[in-house]
Amino acid sequence: MIQEDLEHKEMLKLIQIKVKSSAQAQWIQRILPLKQKLAFIYYDNGFYELYNIKQQVITQKGQISQGIRFFLEIYTNVLIFHDPTDSQMKLLDLNMN
Repeated sequence: MIQEDLEHKEMLKLIQIKVKSSAQAQWIQRILPLKQKLAFIYYDNGFYELYNIKQQVITQKGQISQGIRFFLEIYTNVLIFHDPTDSQMKLLDLNMN
């Protein structure tokens, strides 16, 4: 009985959101959940947006290289990715504008 209650609390909460973006893109390439209830949205033309899930607003926008296949959050709001244009690993610090 106690173990069943713990399993229910550990389940992920599924929510539905609508994001109105001003990015000139046709497709979303990646959505990466981040710490502090944020989501990193990467579009097909290299634009990205940082979305605050709790407040349901876009907090940051920017542009990086196109064709990036993966992102990894190594620190809070700091991502690492492989840039296909020069074949190097790069950091993207979302704490800075």
